[in-house]
Amino acid sequence: MSSTLVIYNPAAGRGRVQVHWPRVESALRQAGVSFDAVATRAPLDAMAIAERAAGNYTAVIGVGGDGTLHEIVNGLLRASGEAETTAVGMVPLGNGDDFAKVILQRRRWAASPSTGALLWIKLRAGRRSPLMWGAS
Repeated sequence: MSSTLVIYNPAAGRGRVQVHWPRVESALRQAGVSFDAVATRAPLDAMAIAERAAGNYTAVIGVGGDGTLHEIVNGLLRASGEAETTAVGMVPLGNGDDFAKVILQRRRWAASPSTGALLWIKLRAGRRSPLMWGAS
């Protein structure tokens, strides 16, 4: 088992994740990130997957939009009893991507899934935002 889990939502961004997932996966692997990947199949699936993953992985990366991130964070917090939990990264490919736009002050993430993957790689290399909960 890898130390990183990627939860991707193929329906996010009106199907944008489904189209770009191979590029994101390739960018992460080329950067040397070893990971397990799971696709969501229904609403709240990311939350259930993240809750089960807590304690089994040191990091969880979401690939999708704000809803995917919301579900992942809630699943991890639920598993930890709202205590410190697993590091979270995001490759924002949703419709609005408000988290990426407002918090990370980036624009047009959806146009570049490999840029989103590189954001995660930089954060894991120690160049992280104070909002990276539990990042190592």
